Amino acid sequence: MHADREGAFVRTLSERAGIAKSAMGALVDELERFGYLARRSERFDCPPLIVPTARGLEAIGIIRECNRQMEIKLQQTLGNAGYQDLRQALQRLAESR
Repeated sequence: MHADREGAFVRTLSERAGIAKSAMGALVDELERFGYLARRSERFDCPPLIVPTARGLEAIGIIRECNRQMEIKLQQTLGNAGYQDLRQALQRLAESR
């Protein structure tokens, strides 16, 4: 997830994820409904900040650990050169969208 502990605006989250603001708004609505995110209004004249809840922070920790384990497994399976080739290929794909 692209949310900061301190919070971020829907616009910022959509830019980070590379998706439309409306799509991010719908995703935030869903994650809020399930208790992973909350809206925090700092000022009445600004949009609310989107912040992870305790449940959301726990989920982020689990996701990061899964990613770490996956990276280790890929490096072990492909070797360092193969792993770097894979990362470069994935980066090129991401940049081509």
